[in-house]
Amino acid sequence: MKILYMSCHIVLEYDELRILNELGHDITVIGGYIDPKNPHVDTRPPLDIDSNEERRQKIHNLYNTNLKRGISPESCSNTLTKEVVDDYDIIYVMHKMDWVEKNWDIIKNKLVILRTIGQNLENDELKVKKYINKGLKVLRYSPKERELKNYAGEHGLIRFLKYKSDFKTRENKHNFVISFGQNINQRGSWCGSSIIESVAKSLPFKLYGPNNEKYDFWEGRLSYEQQLEKYATNNCYLYTGTFPAQYTLNFIEALMTGIPIVSIGKKLSQELVQPYPFEVPHILDEINGYYYDDVNDIIKKLRELINDNGHNQQISQKQIELATNMFSVEKNINQWSKFLNNL
Repeated sequence: MKILYMSCHIVLEYDELRILNELGHDITVIGGYIDPKNPHVDTRPPLDIDSNEERRQKIHNLYNTNLKRGISPESCSNTLTKEVVDDYDIIYVMHKMDWVEKNWDIIKNKLVILRTIGQNLENDELKVKKYINKGLKVLRYSPKERELKNYAGEHGLIRFLKYKSDFKTRENKHNFVISFGQNINQRGSWCGSSIIESVAKSLPFKLYGPNNEKYDFWEGRLSYEQQLEKYATNNCYLYTGTFPAQYTLNFIEALMTGIPIVSIGKKLSQELVQPYPFEVPHILDEINGYYYDDVNDIIKKLRELINDNGHNQQISQKQIELATNMFSVEKNINQWSKFLNNL
């Protein structure tokens, strides 16, 4: 099928473009990978995927066309025209219900899919429900979304998936606790900044990711290849979540590599901002993994993992097996075929 993929998250875009291409679909992206061989950003590497030049050019022209129509500059790239929409079988929208709302009149006769990414709160669900009644299809990413107030329903559930083949063999070379995140200080409790700061005071700790310059334990922004190397060679991983996501991509990446994860717990996750359906402790329960509601217990377990290599290796292998079964493309790509074929 010909799919117009409207993206608001470059890493998920990179992952799902690869999956949909492997399944034989013809995708044009409004996002960083409009030309997969020459992406607009360096967050992830180029992809050896051909894109239709004519359709790509229409997307490039969209900005200037809309600017002449009086559309505000920030909306010019995601306000669609009939000329663009007519080329596609599916309009696939990542998270942004406002993109669905403002384009509905010209996309409603296509198959329109909303892909949730763990950012919905109760008011978002009310908007989703309104458009489900008009024909919108919703693809969820976590079963815990069903606990959201005003939950609007779903037409399928596929977790975020990662190619297991991307990840490096684990070699526990460096006795550091690490974590990945961006704008941690600015986002504060939404990213568990106080917990990160407490761990950094107590243990050898390194934080990676953009816009964390405030911290003396920050080690910079990395390429994808460098990220994979850090996951593979450091001792253990601190996971504090990102409100209101049920889980995030860096959790999957850590799990897939096998770097032992210590997460905030079920109770603590509800206290940092406001209650929300956080799934990570429930996922870790599958392997008797580690999560705690007291920062001192988090620090204690991280220290134990640093000091006990045998223990570290045992939980590492369990995580890799869990990640492979739950989050790998190799095991789960058939879910995409079933979902698209049954719409």
